[in-house]
Amino acid sequence: MMKFVSVIVAGGLVVGLWGCQEATPSSRTVQPVSAAVADNAYQRAMALLQLQFRDQDPIVRANVIEAVQGSADIRAQEIIETGLRDRQWLVRFAATMAAGKRKAAAVLPVLEQLADEDASKNVRVGAIYALQRLGNSKRMTQLATYLNDPDQEVRANAALVLGLLGDASAAPLLHARRGDVVARVKFELTAALARLGDESACNAIRAMSLSRFTDEQFLAMQIASEINLTEAGNIMLAGVDHPMAEGQLLAVRGLGRLGSRQGEELALKHAEDSNETIRVLAALALGDIPGPGKLERLTSMLSDRATRVQVAAASALLNRQNRKLD
Repeated sequence: MMKFVSVIVAGGLVVGLWGCQEATPSSRTVQPVSAAVADNAYQRAMALLQLQFRDQDPIVRANVIEAVQGSADIRAQEIIETGLRDRQWLVRFAATMAAGKRKAAAVLPVLEQLADEDASKNVRVGAIYALQRLGNSKRMTQLATYLNDPDQEVRANAALVLGLLGDASAAPLLHARRGDVVARVKFELTAALARLGDESACNAIRAMSLSRFTDEQFLAMQIASEINLTEAGNIMLAGVDHPMAEGQLLAVRGLGRLGSRQGEELALKHAEDSNETIRVLAALALGDIPGPGKLERLTSMLSDRATRVQVAAASALLNRQNRKLD
């Protein structure tokens, strides 16, 4: 699935998961915001996403769809429905995945048409995912074909979808493709199997977290908390001390997903970084860290000079609202 950053494709594990549950001591005294202030921040975020959904860059439009996919706001559904008709396959793919995650029954006829007729195989894969989530399994066997497609993007997305659907019967298909020579496809196959509980794939994720290659370290941090890997807390704690800011922020975000506030001061500091990608990662991390103290910073980032940062901040605010983190 798309990321807000272009990371498509640490030290030893010494602290247990339970050791990361306490908040990092802070010199700041943070008071919870009022419901009115929080609601105003969320309304501003949604309004900005509506505006940025008109952007000419399809990546921006796709990121907007990802940002709103968990929102109960009626405007979120309108954005996703519009995305299903977008001229760019990347946006349509994001919209099909969002529709699937939301189980948006209202767009079922559109999804059936996309699954059968869309010019992009990637969109067909996303539509099959959404239909399966809505209880329509008629086209599931097509995913096996897409898993062997000549297009590496199609193979990667087919693997992603099979993992997200959580059907253990897909494991043999995924195992059969583990030898794929394309790094991104190989990672999606491994991640999919790990999501299905395959121990060899989980071991591969653990090994990646200790790799000497930063790309592999980052990928391990991105996926470990999503698949509830046993050592996820340890992997993230080691990543907080990563020599690169990108690694630190991926680790802090992962800790936030695990319920820890450790590293929130680091995320707040990086939110003012001169590098656009670092600010994007900081915003997304602040969107996953529980507890008060992030709303003001994220709201200010809605006015960032970079569109990507604005969208990331808006996404983070909606995520906080959806997960009731404040």
